[in-house]
Amino acid sequence: MDMTIPAPPTPRRSRKRWFYIGGFVLLLLLAPLGLYHALNWWNDREMAALYQELDAEDPNWRWPDILAEIQPPQGDSNSAVQIVKVAALLKTTPFDTGPGWKREGAPRNARLSREDAKTLQKAFAKLDPQTVPEARKLKDLPTGGFAIKDASKSFFLINLDEVQSSRSVMNLLSHDALQRGHHGDHTGAIESCQALTNTARWRRCDRRGGRAAGRHG
Repeated sequence: MDMTIPAPPTPRRSRKRWFYIGGFVLLLLLAPLGLYHALNWWNDREMAALYQELDAEDPNWRWPDILAEIQPPQGDSNSAVQIVKVAALLKTTPFDTGPGWKREGAPRNARLSREDAKTLQKAFAKLDPQTVPEARKLKDLPTGGFAIKDASKSFFLINLDEVQSSRSVMNLLSHDALQRGHHGDHTGAIESCQALTNTARWRRCDRRGGRAAGRHG
């Protein structure tokens, strides 16, 4: 008589268990994707409502409409043309006070020291004789605009090289006003300040003309 005790049967794994585990894992993977699409749908819906509101209040708020709204001055009355001209002169012979200039950090209403006055005078002496007179012509040019080569681009993709050109002209005019005020030419100093202000008022316009796409102040 065989007295061997039979081995217990191996338990069978439940298929339902793996089905639930697989479903749970799939849910974890799909949940973020579903949330992403739901948020995008909600954001698109809000943006569409916002666009409708803007269209009702200001039909011409879009970028192409803004560009087509105002015509820039033509010819020599356009301050941007004069800014480019002066910037070209400064590119050939830059205005540079050099390391001897110690004005930075001094009170704005303080008079120039003798050393600073000489440094400023030397800097102006190195310039083309036409540079300062051409820059001061901007006092009579209160409006102007640079052309946008590709107005179809987003505002954030527009080339702003003219900003640097304007800064060099403004730097020249500010020092010219400082020097004239130091030598008692108050009227000339005010005129250079007017030219400085007009330089800061340029606008970017498309080729057809356009409203300001940005200002440099």
